[in-house]
Amino acid sequence: MSFRESLKPIFTREGILLVSVALTGGLIWVLHFILEFSILQKLTPTGQPFNPIFILPHIGLVPIGCLFYLMISSRWSPFKALLPSVTIITLSFILILILPNLGPIQTTSFTLDPVFILYMILLAVAGFFIGTILAPLMLISKPYLKNVEYNGRIYSFATAFLSPIVIIATWLHGMNQPLLLSAYFIVVYIVIALLFIDGKKKLNNLPPRCTNIRSFLRHKDVWPSILLMFFVGFFFTNTYLASVILLDYSNILSNLDTFVIVLFSVCIIVTIPCGMLFDRIGRRWTLLIGFYAQAIAFLLLSFFPPMEYPFMLEVIFPAVIAFGFTIAIFGALLVSLELAPRGFLRVHQGISWVLFGVGMTVGVITDIALYPLITTSPAYLPLVLIFALFTATIVVLQLKETLPSKEELEWKRKLEHILVLTKGGIPLYSERMSPTQPSKESPDEMLIGGALTGITELIKEISQRAGKLKVIQQEGYCIILEEGREVIVAVMALEELGTIRAKTQDFLEDFQRFFGELINDWSGDPKVFSPAKELVQNHFY
Repeated sequence: MSFRESLKPIFTREGILLVSVALTGGLIWVLHFILEFSILQKLTPTGQPFNPIFILPHIGLVPIGCLFYLMISSRWSPFKALLPSVTIITLSFILILILPNLGPIQTTSFTLDPVFILYMILLAVAGFFIGTILAPLMLISKPYLKNVEYNGRIYSFATAFLSPIVIIATWLHGMNQPLLLSAYFIVVYIVIALLFIDGKKKLNNLPPRCTNIRSFLRHKDVWPSILLMFFVGFFFTNTYLASVILLDYSNILSNLDTFVIVLFSVCIIVTIPCGMLFDRIGRRWTLLIGFYAQAIAFLLLSFFPPMEYPFMLEVIFPAVIAFGFTIAIFGALLVSLELAPRGFLRVHQGISWVLFGVGMTVGVITDIALYPLITTSPAYLPLVLIFALFTATIVVLQLKETLPSKEELEWKRKLEHILVLTKGGIPLYSERMSPTQPSKESPDEMLIGGALTGITELIKEISQRAGKLKVIQQEGYCIILEEGREVIVAVMALEELGTIRAKTQDFLEDFQRFFGELINDWSGDPKVFSPAKELVQNHFY
């Protein structure tokens, strides 16, 4: 399947649901990059530096919201978990915009002014409900990432729609027209709600919740992909808050809107090239480029002090940050989805986003603790980031590389035959997949069926002790086995490849979903399973 063919599902009616992810993500980022710092400026007395501690009510509630999803709302249907939360988030944004009309605020630290308290409550509410929707939004994205060799470009193409949402909101915010910005939020919300309602059926078909979290955490191979999200959350808040602190210290915080527009304009430009990097040199090395690019951006400020070179802080710095930010954030989200174990997708994303929220909180606390150092000696900030980057590098290098090798990319040439059987060994569907004529050494499919019948009986006896049989190795070929609830899929191939196994697992899920009721009431006519040919086409051609 070519890259162009891989993009086709995005432009179908079902694929439009992916737009809702970009729109919702855009709304969330408007709060983080514009609204919360706009509030921060309002809470700061004239002539005094702002106190970043006021961001904690918002950031600190994000991991709590993620934990709420993991433990409670993940039991709900995705539609029920998403739409009410997005509604509350949008209402919080609108109330934040119209709040100044309620009266002047006492701009003194730790005031008990009612308007100040209401600001803090709205930020906390928005942070909590943002945390509840982060994992479900990622679950929506997963079904569109079927071809690993193109996933970097496909994911970057989809996320490119996110940046314009932030740019438009920032431009409207700069016009100082809260009613116009509120109307913009309402329009975006209506589109999101309509997309959710239209895609309700597909939403509710997302992977089921895994309740056994302890069982999941016993798989130590998933730990690096979870820990990665902690560092992504850390750099997500730490680098941007440090940038805002420097803008304030340089007396150009009024140009924050320009800073954000430059940041996300560069994101649009570099998103697709960054996706190509992921698909060319691999996930791990590209991620490291993104993390270190952010440190290099702060290192530039050591040679070009913001007070002397304001252009550096307003334009060059955000452009370099945008490059690293695009790779680190979008790339980490892609890797997190690709490495999520089959059957544990929802719990994997739930735990990952809890750690992301914790990382965000630690990032803010770090900037608060280093506030005097950042404002007086910006050159020390890269040293702090490099220490965090060193730890992140160890985690990234522990990740499994999901970009397939050249041999894996030629997996189609290795396919020979596919056979679907009941757990009793009765063949339901069979198809030859090799474009060449069968060789004399190729085994007869009935022999395969007989062998699998015996193996199935053996599996029943030893499943409690030795687990499931996954592959049968023979000279010159192998039979890759995947067992589902009702059937077993056997794919004969010239070589056992991870790509073929992943395709077989996807085929098995779709086969059971499509023929689930029919399998239990099957009368013995193999023709009823002939539509499986289309499933084979979708997954193996």
